[in-house]
Amino acid sequence: HIVTNFSPVTEPITIAVLMEYNSSSYNYFSAKAVDWGSLFINHLEPLDYVALVTYDLKPTVRSDFTRNKAEVRDTLYTLGYPDFREANLFDSLLDTLDRLERIKGRKAMLILSTGANTFSSYTLNNVLDRLRRTDVTIFCVGLAEAEYLNYGDGFGYKLSAAAGADL
Repeated sequence: HIVTNFSPVTEPITIAVLMEYNSSSYNYFSAKAVDWGSLFINHLEPLDYVALVTYDLKPTVRSDFTRNKAEVRDTLYTLGYPDFREANLFDSLLDTLDRLERIKGRKAMLILSTGANTFSSYTLNNVLDRLRRTDVTIFCVGLAEAEYLNYGDGFGYKLSAAAGADL
């Protein structure tokens, strides 16, 4: 077959914004996540659906899927002080992915995270295996590349490198 035409995709998308929001990152990293999340939401189309999920010890749906972008932005800017220092990224990612898998049509997840994972019940291998089997497009925005690149085990960097190499 010969391709004779290209056209932009105009089908609405359903996207979940998964944002790290814990007391260990409350000031600096969470402020970055709120600002960047809000900027992203401003670029969605009117028919797109968006949900906001924050995570610390567990994922919390702050704003369920809606076309009302102002409601989601308002939720972002009214988040209170986080209760926990934990950042269970893997558990939260898989939980949010489960919610998206039930939805028909184009779907995606935007992850705003430092990449830290304190004690999820799932492992990196569990996450990578699941990502290979999903039709959800995943976008990751690191909140702490400069801060974590040469710190500790460089986990956030390793997760990004492993995901890019294996998927």
